[in-house]
This record gives sequence, structure tokens and C-alpha cells, in this order.
Amino acid sequence: MGPVKKTAKALGESLFDKEHDKPSCYSCSADSLSIFFALSGGTSTIAEALIRGLPIILNDFIPGQEVGNVPHVVDNGTGVFSKSSKQTACLVARWFGPESEGSKMMSQNALKLAQPDAVFDIVKDINELAQQLGPLSRISYSLTSSFYQPM
Repeated sequence: MGPVKKTAKALGESLFDKEHDKPSCYSCSADSLSIFFALSGGTSTIAEALIRGLPIILNDFIPGQEVGNVPHVVDNGTGVFSKSSKQTACLVARWFGPESEGSKMMSQNALKLAQPDAVFDIVKDINELAQQLGPLSRISYSLTSSFYQPM
């Protein structure tokens, strides 16, 4: 069983009241599951969660390129890191129950960090750089790249 399936199973066990054969808290409907975002530590998925204002549960990262994303999320109060499926399930159960204010605070922090227009800013910056270079910016890639392989 993979980590996503383990987490889903642990969530099901944590959020379901077997004694009463129903979800263990009122807000545990399919709609309310969109109040958090469990993911690996990639920048694109973190950016998407921030833009949506979703508290983040990081459950993995690629050593090297994503390792800095974990403290960015945790230190800015937008989420938590947990390698354990059971711990992740417990976190979510608490966010649906007694610690719902904590997840709301993480959501607010996420919205503060979000940069939904970043891609447009990058395009503008590239365009400005290209204009500053003038004619040099129109030199063919094949003439400037050592990686160019004509077909």
C-alpha cells in the first residue's frame, strides 16, 4: 500500500465513529475535505495551496530540491510536516474538531503568502529583459546554445 492510500485509510479510520456508524464530526462531509491540502513538497503544489488559502500537510519532499519548502510552509504557519499516515489522519481529525481555529489561521497565513500573479510578473520581467537586450535577444537559439541538436 502506497503512502497516499495509507493516509486515506488512516483518515477514514480517524474520521469515522464505528460505534454510531457515521462520521465522527459534523463537518466531515466530502465538501469539507477541501479545507486542507496534503501533498509532497513541490513548489507548484505548494503555490496552488497558498493561492487557494488551504492549510498544507506536507508528507514528503525530494531531498535537495524540495527540502527548503518544508521549513517555508511550517515556519510561515501555513501548514505542517508529517511522514506518518496515522499522524496526518490525526491532524486532519483535530482540524475538523477541536483545533479548527488552528487550520483557519493556517488558511489566513496561506493567503498572505500567496502570489497568484507571479507567472504574469515573470513574463513581464522576461519581456523587459528581452527589450533591454534589443537585437541580441533575436539571435537564434541554435547559434547560442551548446545543447542545440539539429534534426
